[in-house]
Amino acid sequence: MVEVTKGQDTARPDNSIPLSTWAAVLLISAQSFLQGYCFSSLNPCLVTGSNNSGSDCFHGLDNCAKGSIYNDLNLSTLEVQVATSLTVAGGWVGCMMGSYPAEKFGRKITLLANVFFFIVGSAMAASGNLVALFIGRFILGLGVGIVSVVPPVLLNEIAPEASRGVITTFHQLMITAAIFVVNMIGYGFVTYVPHGWQYLQGLPIVLALLILALHSHIPESPKWLIAHATGPYTASFSATENSVNEDASLANLEIALEGQDRQDPPDLNSSVPSGGYFKRAHETLRRLRNANWDVDAEFHTLVAENRVQNRSGIEDQPVSWSEVFACREAMIIGCGLLFFQAFTGINTVVFYSTTIFSLAGFSQAIIGSACWSFLNVIMTGVAAHLIDTVGRRVLLLRGTYVMIVALVVLAVVLLSDHISEKTQGDIAVAAVLVYVAGFAVSLGAVPWTIISEIMPTRPRMKAVSLFLSINWGANLLIGLLTLTAIDNLGGVKNGMDDDAQAQAETKGVGYLYMIFGILTAICIVFVHFLVPETKH
Repeated sequence: MVEVTKGQDTARPDNSIPLSTWAAVLLISAQSFLQGYCFSSLNPCLVTGSNNSGSDCFHGLDNCAKGSIYNDLNLSTLEVQVATSLTVAGGWVGCMMGSYPAEKFGRKITLLANVFFFIVGSAMAASGNLVALFIGRFILGLGVGIVSVVPPVLLNEIAPEASRGVITTFHQLMITAAIFVVNMIGYGFVTYVPHGWQYLQGLPIVLALLILALHSHIPESPKWLIAHATGPYTASFSATENSVNEDASLANLEIALEGQDRQDPPDLNSSVPSGGYFKRAHETLRRLRNANWDVDAEFHTLVAENRVQNRSGIEDQPVSWSEVFACREAMIIGCGLLFFQAFTGINTVVFYSTTIFSLAGFSQAIIGSACWSFLNVIMTGVAAHLIDTVGRRVLLLRGTYVMIVALVVLAVVLLSDHISEKTQGDIAVAAVLVYVAGFAVSLGAVPWTIISEIMPTRPRMKAVSLFLSINWGANLLIGLLTLTAIDNLGGVKNGMDDDAQAQAETKGVGYLYMIFGILTAICIVFVHFLVPETKH
């Protein structure tokens, strides 16, 4: 098959990313930041006192942090899980409903409309009323779910091929950065500010309004514009003799892309569209590429690729599920990766690290949460740096090997009866940090790049929404069942004294992470046998 040059000037190759592209990437992934922030913002608010009882905080029977949510709301374990899980439930709904407007009206307008979910949801969650907290968390979940679908695809579609991995990974990098930020400022607000949890819930409004103010710097996807341009391609060009030559060149390029002709890539130096979506796509590419980048070549390649994908003549019809599932191997890979991303346990740390560290015997649980979230950011940055050089599959395998070692150590230490509580707590935090590092460079960052690369443009958005619905469904179960599972696995019973209950809860955490270790081992087998390298 002929290798077709995609937009790169062969005389002066320049794969650097211009400032205009970085600005677009930051604004698009600002909503990824909101996703991470809102997803985890309740965790640092769940700080109790020495009795590990939210009810004692509410009734003034324990010296609890000034800004803890337990001072204002008498939340039971079930209500904490419901408040956490409502965001996940909203995310599940949002990821399924986000694909339609993104495909119908465009990636950009969907993101801008989505900002209002963050504004309304944050205002309600910060109100101080339990019912409003529940409703606000669900509304935030709708926004979070849409963000989980749209930015990874949009980032992939604006990125030059040589930098696609690092740009797409920015989605996960901003999520991890937000989790770190919410833990850090949460420590300040919850520790020192009365009702600090409410300020923490309301802060996303500021970033949401900033995104709206800077919306003109967010680009639409060139691929989406080309796919939705109406009329014949040559109709958007100036009426010159080059039109016929242009169409012939595109036809040759299509043949080359399909591998049906071994001729050299055709000469694409020709006229530029004069109006409509074709023109917008060309202008967007020119704004996002370096000055010496061959924008015309990349543009015409995208047009030809779109023609090849739409040879069936159904480009004006909605994407059907049968069309999505026709990409059978890609669907297996995407569904599997997003399943294991959730069911290897990371969101037990995101949702409940403060609680779990306390149960494991670590005295400074909120500092432990800040440490793992900071490491998560650093290691996601490492993944972004390596993903286009080392490769996607290598990072997946190496990172999951690290995860399984950490999970085994964590489970063994917490289930041992011969280690002091302090030592258990310290080793537990260290094992969680190693686990988070392994996750960040593998299942945290890599799947977002792979799922955007394995699907054709036309069914991509709908397929990604299905991948994410599996991920959100798994996260919903984890949000709803984690604390209950710890009690049941550890054998916690009513009437236990405090010491016996603490020991049972510690064992419950150990058994839980043993289960995640088994699932991680299955994930390694899945990646080894089914996931290909997609770097090229």
